[in-house]
Amino acid sequence: MKPIKLLLDFPQNQSEISIERKMVRAAIMQPYFLPYIGYFQMIKAVDIFVFYDDVNYIKRGWINRNKILVNQEWQYLTIPLKEASQNKKINEIKTSLDTKELSRSCKKVIESFKNKFEELMKRINFNSLKDYLKINNITFKIFGEEFLIEEYSISSIFSPIDKGFYFFVGDDFSLEIKNSLILTDKVFDTENSLLIVNNIDPQLLFYRILDHFYGQKSTGIISPTSVIHKDAKIGKNVQIDSFCEIGNSIIGDNVIIGSHCRIYDNVKIEENTIIEPGSIIGTSGIAWTWNIDKTEKIRQPQLGGVHIGKNCMLAANTIVVRGSLNDDTIIGENSFLAPGCRLGHGTQIGKYVHLANAIVTGGNTIIGDYSFLGSGVVIRPRTKIDKNTVIGAGSVVIKDTSKSGLTLMGVPAKEFETKNKLSGMPKPKKE
Repeated sequence: MKPIKLLLDFPQNQSEISIERKMVRAAIMQPYFLPYIGYFQMIKAVDIFVFYDDVNYIKRGWINRNKILVNQEWQYLTIPLKEASQNKKINEIKTSLDTKELSRSCKKVIESFKNKFEELMKRINFNSLKDYLKINNITFKIFGEEFLIEEYSISSIFSPIDKGFYFFVGDDFSLEIKNSLILTDKVFDTENSLLIVNNIDPQLLFYRILDHFYGQKSTGIISPTSVIHKDAKIGKNVQIDSFCEIGNSIIGDNVIIGSHCRIYDNVKIEENTIIEPGSIIGTSGIAWTWNIDKTEKIRQPQLGGVHIGKNCMLAANTIVVRGSLNDDTIIGENSFLAPGCRLGHGTQIGKYVHLANAIVTGGNTIIGDYSFLGSGVVIRPRTKIDKNTVIGAGSVVIKDTSKSGLTLMGVPAKEFETKNKLSGMPKPKKE
């Protein structure tokens, strides 16, 4: 059968489309602001969809406005236009940068979805919380019982809401909230309920409570869309989400591997470790030298592996390059890597290390136990960082540390004595 040639006349452009079928389904509609679901269903149902925007603009239509439910009443949500006229075509009209009108529209959206957001918030039942404390032999007292409610939204002091569950450590409680439950270690005046605990840090207990009720735990399900090497050793209760590729590797018990991850050959991941979506573990680095007349780059194959200890977390889009020759890239147990970290070949990270977002280590970098690296840190290849080191965000480290327990800051990074209290991180471990 010969292809049918269909000529479509688009604004300012003609496109000739060759389609090998007897009939083509087409639809044409004017553009809408926040189209209804049927609009998208129509787009999906046809072969060709045309946005009909070279016709005259219609005032009080749906091109730049729609209705939104605010506090159970329908209100118009409108995009302000500049010099709109029914004598102009739709594609000739521009939006206005009227900040007041845009602000009013944003407020309507926030008000409309406020209750929906609250419905989606993670909640904790007060009776379930009490049961948890009793089972774990944690002594507590309740003050302000007249403010108690059955259920609370888990909340942060940085985004306070009423009816939230918080922890607080300090002397000056100034949050303007009501009917909330505050986990703390002292009594103070407030229109909220206080859950007072002794002999345990409120922040630590708060984290443990959240981990108990909402912590990420393996489902033990391996997606049928993932590809696993026939010789890979997969432990018990391992979760591998969709579209992963697992090479000839060893995956320990209760490991979670998020969707779209690639785990290469010669990778060992110990138990209870989490690899979040989009991460690549064991990819090849690049090492090369010139040939004699410098007309060709000669690559050295990367032959090493990767070893990730137990209870680690590698957040989304982390890349770990495998060891170069007979060495492995190593991440010690209980170490956490935030999204976007990049580890060069042969990097050795100790135990209980924290790497914040988008950190880059050069090849054969060594980072000692209990170190804490702020966002965007870059470390020169073959640099040694002693244990208990703190590196400030954005620093560039180009030489070894002189001793353990220092703070590095700047470009290039300089050494400072570590303060007892640091911002944005847990209290550093003492030697």
